[in-house]
Amino acid sequence: MNMPASFATAEQISERVGAISWHDLLNVRMVGFACARAWVYLTFFHLTSFVLGGSGADASFVPLYSISTLVLAIVLFAGALFSKAFDRFLARPMFLLCGPLLMTAGTLLLIVDGIPANMPLALQVVIGVLTGVGSGLINLSWGDVYGAARSSKVAFEAPFAFLVAAVLYALLSALSPIFCTVVSALLPLASGCVLYVLERGSATDEPRRERRIDVRSFAFKICFSTTMFGLADGVIRTVFLGSNRITNDFLGIPQILAAAASVIIIAAIVLFARQQDYGKIYKPVVMIMSFFFLLMPVAIGSDFVIETIGLTGYGTFNVMIWIVLTETVHRYDVNAKVVFGFGWGAITLGVLLGTLVGSWVAATVSLTPQMVSLIALLAVIVVLFAYLFVLTDDDITSLTTEMPEATVKHAPFKTLIDDLAQEYGLSPKETEVLQLVARGRSMPRIQEELYISRGTATTHLRHIYQKMDIHDKQDLLDLIEERRAV
Repeated sequence: MNMPASFATAEQISERVGAISWHDLLNVRMVGFACARAWVYLTFFHLTSFVLGGSGADASFVPLYSISTLVLAIVLFAGALFSKAFDRFLARPMFLLCGPLLMTAGTLLLIVDGIPANMPLALQVVIGVLTGVGSGLINLSWGDVYGAARSSKVAFEAPFAFLVAAVLYALLSALSPIFCTVVSALLPLASGCVLYVLERGSATDEPRRERRIDVRSFAFKICFSTTMFGLADGVIRTVFLGSNRITNDFLGIPQILAAAASVIIIAAIVLFARQQDYGKIYKPVVMIMSFFFLLMPVAIGSDFVIETIGLTGYGTFNVMIWIVLTETVHRYDVNAKVVFGFGWGAITLGVLLGTLVGSWVAATVSLTPQMVSLIALLAVIVVLFAYLFVLTDDDITSLTTEMPEATVKHAPFKTLIDDLAQEYGLSPKETEVLQLVARGRSMPRIQEELYISRGTATTHLRHIYQKMDIHDKQDLLDLIEERRAV
């Protein structure tokens, strides 16, 4: 019995599974990103409950959470609007540590006076600004790192990083509040050190060709849809977790199960899709989010089930956005800070607005079964409405132009490489090597990114030259430039 045309064949699935290695999941980049995500869980869903005497679900009511999230969104938007200035600032390896240091300082301030029951408002403002600015800078840096990575790797690595972050949360949250705070403060430093190592390793690479973009139109297209997604998600999580009076433990075992479910969902979408178009991974994820939203009213009264469902939708949603933003940078050669600044900033702002709206609804409306079902239905409508405004290939084409040769229209770099690979019959691994060589990567860097030996990299390159009937790297670059101008 043949599978539907929208699904991959058994041979395609087998080939894709065989191309995955443990190096695609367990690597330094993943560990650094996981540390940054674990800090978010620990700081805003665990430590604030001890600081302010509330619960994880009550974090939305405190200025600390709102200020930090708002400042984070502002920094991300600033990074998108002033991308060149941020590029120059964060291009210096030592400056990469500014964000992690601010996050560490803000986290350590949580234990002033031995973690008081009621933290002064002024101190909450200081901590909110420090952690917001710091996390904004570190998110922009990670956007740069993943924007330079292949989407085929990010699609597996990013969900796995969220899973590792959930495990770190479960382990560290079992510690005493003060000790947990100290260890949490070290996570941004660990993430920053990884960024420093990765930046130094790429410092000799040739500058990336980027496309000019109509920033105002791009900002509206990407911000409107992602803000709506974040708004719906924030409302749903706050209303349902708050209505069940979830305690500060709500990111323990359910968070691990939810992160594992996100890994399975994303992996299934990538492996079973007929065409591996990572820029359109949002389509099935939106349907899955809608399903989870509608399922949550059914689980009212079962804390464990509703926690797991809610966090699965939240985690899958975040991973999906990260993968789509990565693919947007990679496919269209758009500045990573513009894409991640607007995209991740809009998600952050949307979740904050959704959390505040959800808190107001939970405090003022009687959450009867009919009411929670209505809220879930409205959230689904918002998600489907936002789906209509998601960026498409045509949008990107109309909003971007090549740099610096304005009189010559070039094809997107990834599309060009894929076309060459198909024309000359290159294998998937040879295509990856071709992509990196064409971008000016050195042989040691190719070995590091693809986790292969020098001999293997050299063999792949020799096969590329033979199949394309060229003799050296200069011939390859000349061929690519000719094709870009066609």
